[in-house]
Amino acid sequence: MLVKLAILAISVIILVVLIKNSLKAKPKAIDATDMARDPVCNTYISMDGVFKLKYNNKLYHFCSKECMNKFREEKLKEVNSEDIS
Repeated sequence: MLVKLAILAISVIILVVLIKNSLKAKPKAIDATDMARDPVCNTYISMDGVFKLKYNNKLYHFCSKECMNKFREEKLKEVNSEDIS
């Protein structure tokens, strides 16, 4: 019984220390260089975002799959219209 109580006390102390340290940690400041503008809806998003597409050797960032697909469709229309001309 005493061993279980000691393990519980140590666990509580570790938990308190971890919580205290996490509260001290400062969140990373977001710099404008960490942001990208979605070319479809003009929303600023983190460059770490999931939705990225490389087109003509340029990397584009999107806020959603919908915006990425819209961009892709517009670029395909442009390519197809150039073929017709």
